[in-house]
Amino acid sequence: MALGERIPAWFLGIDAFFELLSIIAIVLLIWFSYKSYKLIGEKKYFWFSAAFGIILLAFASRMFMHLCLYFGWTDFIGKVLHMLSWSAFVYVVFFLLAYIILFAIAMEIHDKKMMIAIFLLIALILYYSGNYLMIFQYIAIVLLFIIGWKYFEYYWKKRNKNTLLISTAFSFLCLSHIAFGLIAFTDYLYALGHLFQLIAYLIFLYFIIRVWKK
Repeated sequence: MALGERIPAWFLGIDAFFELLSIIAIVLLIWFSYKSYKLIGEKKYFWFSAAFGIILLAFASRMFMHLCLYFGWTDFIGKVLHMLSWSAFVYVVFFLLAYIILFAIAMEIHDKKMMIAIFLLIALILYYSGNYLMIFQYIAIVLLFIIGWKYFEYYWKKRNKNTLLISTAFSFLCLSHIAFGLIAFTDYLYALGHLFQLIAYLIFLYFIIRVWKK
């Protein structure tokens, strides 16, 4: 989830391929999650589908930003409409909202007012922080680590393969944010972050297909 100006020149085009694969996996994930909800009737699959639908919107925001960079629209948009910076912020906020929904599912939190309050509080912190992109990476790492650990605890108690798959997927997603947060050290972490992200979405997709088939 590194953005715009931090994309290594050698990875341009390759990142688009990774993003395309991620988007395809997310679209399928949304579809099978919703089908599982309709089939099983468990509300968590509906919210699972909603969370990844929001992530899909985040990817759309980033694609818009990358198009601006590719076609050289950054000067016009940056000076006149400020859309480029807003696109990055919207991207971060969408991911934040999706992660909070996934956090609520894992922790079995049903108080929607509480979750809205948490989301607004974190969004305000991001907006008024000096570097909201980096702060978001830290918040995402913490949320995803807690979620991944929670599902691992579920697996340890019941030895259910599905919970192990979910825990592994969240672990890879957490690793992707760690990699994106450390790209100042080496550009190769940007590529590694994309790889971890794609692996996470593919594991999520495999999990939800298993649920849907059952």
